[in-house]
Amino acid sequence: MRNFGMRLKKLRENKGLTLAQLGEIADCHYFMLRDWEKGRMVLTIGILIKLSQYFEVSIDYLVGL
Repeated sequence: MRNFGMRLKKLRENKGLTLAQLGEIADCHYFMLRDWEKGRMVLTIGILIKLSQYFEVSIDYLVGL
């Protein structure tokens, strides 16, 4: 899942979003996103789908497949 965290952070920064802003978009708290970016927490499939749709990338790309 380390790939996911790195990719999520890069995508977020490329859009100029803070963790709080992305949390509102993904309907989750910013601390969850922070932990995902650092590889400390496993995310739910629902949030993964929302993130892939928002960033217009595949789930495979996000998780590094």
